[in-house]
Amino acid sequence: MEIDAPWLILKILRLGKPDYNLIENSDYQKLVKLRENYFKKNPDDIVGEAYVMNKEYEKALKTMGTFHVREPDFRDAHHVILDALFEQGKDVDDFDWVQRPEVINIQEGKRILTEKLKNKRKHSPFYEMYIHLMSTGYLKFTEQMLLDALCSDDRFNVKGDKNAYYDCSVKLRK
Repeated sequence: MEIDAPWLILKILRLGKPDYNLIENSDYQKLVKLRENYFKKNPDDIVGEAYVMNKEYEKALKTMGTFHVREPDFRDAHHVILDALFEQGKDVDDFDWVQRPEVINIQEGKRILTEKLKNKRKHSPFYEMYIHLMSTGYLKFTEQMLLDALCSDDRFNVKGDKNAYYDCSVKLRK
């Protein structure tokens, strides 16, 4: 499972280096234990995230379900719940949401970017466009998947190395 979650960095900084080392070494069983201990002292969503990484999806949903009832608008909790659902082949509707999150597929992402770029004359950094999309909801695609979709769509002009999304920029064609 590829974990591509920028909000995870903030949590790693809160927990410190042991957490990061466990993620880097894909030692998700120890990560679960570390986060369970942390969770006992600091109720938070990070243990649910560890359950997802360790493929313990039902535990993640149970933990995050309780957290979601307490904090229904907490976006990180939404992301963990959605990760657990999608990894099991389920859908956003397979969870009893207090506040249902917005899930953005690649077509909707391109529509949002078209709207954002429509009055811009110059290329905009691709990473800024991706961050903008992240602020709209849960993305069902990676940076590279979005870049590939923009490159194959005649409405977009993408400059830069197409294998390095962080060096690319994008604008709408006239």
